[in-house]
Amino acid sequence: IATRLAHGTALEKLGKGCEYVIALDGDTKNSTFSIKFRDAFPNRFVECYIAEQNMVQVAIGIA
Repeated sequence: IATRLAHGTALEKLGKGCEYVIALDGDTKNSTFSIKFRDAFPNRFVECYIAEQNMVQVAIGIA
């Protein structure tokens, strides 16, 4: 299994196992397969686009 596909699959399984898992994405959902998480849990997926610095701040706020 490809590493990127494994990432998306594992993230989706984590989401199924714990309702507190939230995924942040820096506009890489297609290449990292985090789109699988987004499709399964759209209310727990935050698209931050290519503003990685802002994504860190969002993560701090969520934590």
